[in-house]
Amino acid sequence: MILNTCVRGSMRGNLRSGLALVAAVTALASTACASTERADGPPSVVATTTMIADFVREVGGDRVEVVSIMRPGIDVHHFEPTPADLERLRTATLVVRNGIDLEPWLDDAVKASGSKAQVVTATNGVTIRGARAHNHGGETTTTPLTPGSVPAPAMKKDDHDHDHDHDHDHDHEAGPTTTSTGAATATTATSTEKDDHDHGEHDPHVWHDVRYAMIMVGNVHDALVAADPDGARTYTANRDRYLAELEVLDREIETAIRGLADRRFVTNHEALAYYADRYGLDAIGSIIPSFDSSAELSAADVSRLVSTLKDNDVRVIFAEQSLPARTAEVIAREAGCRIVSGEDALYSDALGPAGSPGATYVGMMRHNTRVIVEALSGVGTGAR
Repeated sequence: MILNTCVRGSMRGNLRSGLALVAAVTALASTACASTERADGPPSVVATTTMIADFVREVGGDRVEVVSIMRPGIDVHHFEPTPADLERLRTATLVVRNGIDLEPWLDDAVKASGSKAQVVTATNGVTIRGARAHNHGGETTTTPLTPGSVPAPAMKKDDHDHDHDHDHDHDHEAGPTTTSTGAATATTATSTEKDDHDHGEHDPHVWHDVRYAMIMVGNVHDALVAADPDGARTYTANRDRYLAELEVLDREIETAIRGLADRRFVTNHEALAYYADRYGLDAIGSIIPSFDSSAELSAADVSRLVSTLKDNDVRVIFAEQSLPARTAEVIAREAGCRIVSGEDALYSDALGPAGSPGATYVGMMRHNTRVIVEALSGVGTGAR
């Protein structure tokens, strides 16, 4: 059972007024100095998230310059762009976003910056989870994101039989394109496409399913090839190498989770539902009962969660690197659970800084899996 209470806060009004001021500052700065826009050549890429930036680095290699607007270790749900971010957008040739309403500020930021960059949605081709969708013990609702969505590359049926094939009734200008491996259909959405979907009540954390990360990598590849045809051979070779690495990663995680007897867990906010769906874990609830970590938590929510943890004999609460663990620690004490925090906290919305276990996407997924398996197996101090 997953808690069904969801309180979402909207920051759009504040963002738009803030962006108007930021745009004015950027315009003045641009007038005062010479243009820094790049000449024709390999793309300068702005990624909205650290995970996407890592995908771009893996596929683009030395041919691209990539910067992530969101920084390592931050909570993406609280992000607001700065004048420096608008300048990065202004001079970019390609902007790659997650989509699914993870970056509600981006369209206004691109407009305010005066950017001419192509905007690509990395999650096109992924079937997203609907609001309050459940992976175990409840009805799962999903919403198709693009036409032609299919299971991610090298997807195979697992013991939990999660079917990701859905019909699609929406037409987009861009049609599906199949990668050279023939394993996935990935559609690139540019800023000229009309997006009629409101994903405010859908789970954007798709990267925690490695197979969906592989679709995102395919979309990054296609966008780089379109922006820089001369680099196509390099991009394709890098993509194929990285997809092979991700296939190994997916099997490693599946194998590690398979032996767990206790699969029940709770996190700070509902960020690991795709991970639970893919690898057969039982996400009982979350400290913040929402996809959005900025949602407020009431006293009733706390009481309800403590009761749920006790009723389901949940033994572990996992804190997240990008969120404070204080509330989780209080609930853990009241429910008699073990809390995993500090250096062992999970990476959810962002990668870690350089040198940390979660500095790359592969490192993040291996860290999370190790911590989850050890905690649910009763390894370490405080286990019960």
